[in-house]
Amino acid sequence: MQAASDDGICFCAIIFMHSYRYTAHEKRVFTLAQSISTQVLVSHEVTLLVKLVTSFFVSLL
Repeated sequence: MQAASDDGICFCAIIFMHSYRYTAHEKRVFTLAQSISTQVLVSHEVTLLVKLVTSFFVSLL
């Protein structure tokens, strides 16, 4: 993640399977990502959809 930030990437989308049910892992990675990326999106805060692909697309919109 640090290498991506060094290359000028400033956005991070965190999307884990089953995050609609268990958000702790996304929250932990979110905390780590905030120290590196300027913009961090966590899927469980955007939508609680069950399907990963659908959740991914909705999160990015």
